[in-house]
Amino acid sequence: MILSKKKYTPWDNILIPYKSSELSTVLYSLIRLLEFIIPTIQIAVNALFIEKALSYLSGRSSREELLLPILMLSGIIVYARICKVLAALCMKHVQNGIRAQFHTAIIQKCARLTYESIENEEIWELFQRINNKLEDRMTIGFQNSVELIGMGVQILGFLGALMFSAWWAAFIVVILSVPIMILGIKGGQKQYEAERETGKYEIRYEYLSDIMTNRDSARERSLFHYQERLILQWNKLFEKVKYLQRKVTINTMLRMKAVNLTMSLAMFMVDLILILAVAKGKVSVGMFIALTQASIGIISIMSWEFSDRIKEFATQREFFKDITHFASLPETEGATSEPAPPVPLQSIEFRHVTFRYPNTEKEVLRDLCLKMEPGRHYAVVGRNGAGKTTLTKLLTGLYTDYEGEILINNKSIKNYAASELKSFFAVLFQDFSRYHISLRDNIAIGDIRNFGNPDTDRNIEKILDELNMTDNIRTLPDKMNTHLGKLDEKGVDFSGGQWQRLAIARVMLSPAPMYILDEPTAALDPMSESKIYGDFEYISRQKTTLLITHRLGATKTADYILVLDDGHIVQQGSHATLMQYDGLYKDMYDSQRSWYQ
Repeated sequence: MILSKKKYTPWDNILIPYKSSELSTVLYSLIRLLEFIIPTIQIAVNALFIEKALSYLSGRSSREELLLPILMLSGIIVYARICKVLAALCMKHVQNGIRAQFHTAIIQKCARLTYESIENEEIWELFQRINNKLEDRMTIGFQNSVELIGMGVQILGFLGALMFSAWWAAFIVVILSVPIMILGIKGGQKQYEAERETGKYEIRYEYLSDIMTNRDSARERSLFHYQERLILQWNKLFEKVKYLQRKVTINTMLRMKAVNLTMSLAMFMVDLILILAVAKGKVSVGMFIALTQASIGIISIMSWEFSDRIKEFATQREFFKDITHFASLPETEGATSEPAPPVPLQSIEFRHVTFRYPNTEKEVLRDLCLKMEPGRHYAVVGRNGAGKTTLTKLLTGLYTDYEGEILINNKSIKNYAASELKSFFAVLFQDFSRYHISLRDNIAIGDIRNFGNPDTDRNIEKILDELNMTDNIRTLPDKMNTHLGKLDEKGVDFSGGQWQRLAIARVMLSPAPMYILDEPTAALDPMSESKIYGDFEYISRQKTTLLITHRLGATKTADYILVLDDGHIVQQGSHATLMQYDGLYKDMYDSQRSWYQ
């Protein structure tokens, strides 16, 4: 299933489950709709049974004439019990289908989003809102839609039976149903608006909750004693959410009370009209009792259940507005494709590149010009905010809305397919991912085209040995197959430095001709950092490398250093050359010299 760019409506509550699991959706719908049709049939059956029973008691009919209505009532009771089991079984299949088809389509859409969209906070909140308990929301929405139709059928059946007995009574019920529907729709809209509002606060207090409870933050919580302060912030956010939710709950209760009083008044008037009809001989005693009994159920449905379904329908309408917005977001063509087979890197060139982040005025890069040659090691240094990481985001195609030109092999990167552009680079960002999968797979995804290849395993072992991780791996319970992180019962958690070495190994496995390392040793001490860079220089000797760092101990190994400040290059040359002149590079290096002595 693909998330199409279209206007989604609450009727997609039925269409999406149908596309996800056709047979189960149809069976569930038929079972439940028949369940709602039965009460109308039951009115006639109850009336027939009462009439036959009264006739038998008065001696006007035989016992055998009671058999048919008794069998019909028994059949209705048996079906009611069986249909609940069958409906639950079908619904489980529907839910699994939604998870396998629609939820996957949502996740794939997220994977195809432009990087600009991913970094947009509002869009990310939109995705979190949609993705949170998606299967449950869609399942409830599907059930609600079927029940709404079913209740409509049941109400129409009751009104039809009532119409034949006393049309005035049916007219009163119809008139009083209008405000009930309006209240339900408004209630649903307000509820989803409240969910949108509370979602912003929930993300924040869940983040604070994670900081207060997770293992990674335990040491800093103990050392800095900030737990109490975080609890105060958490409580403020939680109280805000509780206030918004309480407000919606109160409004809902007031609305339901108004609906209940309206329907109770309606049914009182219906019963009064039926009593007058019985007195005039227009309605039989059996039909009067059957309609009165049915009206009790209708009061419950129209006072609470039908109104709730209308409210949920309105809530789903707002939810599908979010789906419509999400589906319309721009995508990166070929975003989920595998890297193409790597080709030799001949040159990289920035020609007068200027870039501003979306919805900002500041030029992060300003008229940037530089050229890189294959097989050389480059370092980009500068103060925080100088534009170092931004340079890598543009080079790898994460952002495309820039002025000037970026060329690879004398061809604009905008003219490369996504798979071709991916094949040029293996990237390690400072905020690298920690995948809670096996150690082997953590590294193997660095060369996804050869994932599972026996040669890949041999290369992984070689890289781990070069990074001095072999001894550590021998102590793991399942060696290379050990699951990392806390998701698996036997999972092993790594230290920050070990995770970073693993991320470096992932880059080193890649066949890409260029390595980009953005602060790759941020979690390591200076001496370990120097050792890693020494090893890395040897391992990547046939590659082009671009190192982004503000720690200058590694820059001595670079062939060429670019010093960025305020979005443009202010110095460039080798370490030895730059140290001969007073300037930003020499000042930064001298301030860090003691770290590496």
